[in-house]
Amino acid sequence: MIVELLSDSTEAVDRGEKMDIYAKINVQEYYLFDPWSKVFEGYRLLPGTQIWQRMEPDDQGWLACEQLGLRVGMIFGTYRDEPTEGLRWIDASGNALPTGEELAQQERRETERQRRQVQRQKVRAEQQEARADTLQAELEELKRKLEAMG
Repeated sequence: MIVELLSDSTEAVDRGEKMDIYAKINVQEYYLFDPWSKVFEGYRLLPGTQIWQRMEPDDQGWLACEQLGLRVGMIFGTYRDEPTEGLRWIDASGNALPTGEELAQQERRETERQRRQVQRQKVRAEQQEARADTLQAELEELKRKLEAMG
């Protein structure tokens, strides 16, 4: 499975010579994507041949990647905090797999959530310790009163 990013200077080679080479070495799926024009298409090698068949997109315009058990297609989202439409891998539920940037953001959020949780636990522990100190002092005062009475 190969995803080729197209450009004006490479498109002819990507659609010609490279497709021939990939067919000869039995690459099963070949995707072409132009990040500027957002043109996206995919080809699957017909079994037992070196002939590419163009894939038909589903209702969302996504293509099935049999090699990975995923779909791939254009999804609106953010890239470097800018809204954009980009090519994404999509799971069986229709959710885009997270990018490295998104994984890093999730990790930062999780780390911050854990830090806040530890801080809350620390405050609770300090409160419990203070309450225990108060109860200990009250107990000692009661002992002194009992000794004095008795």
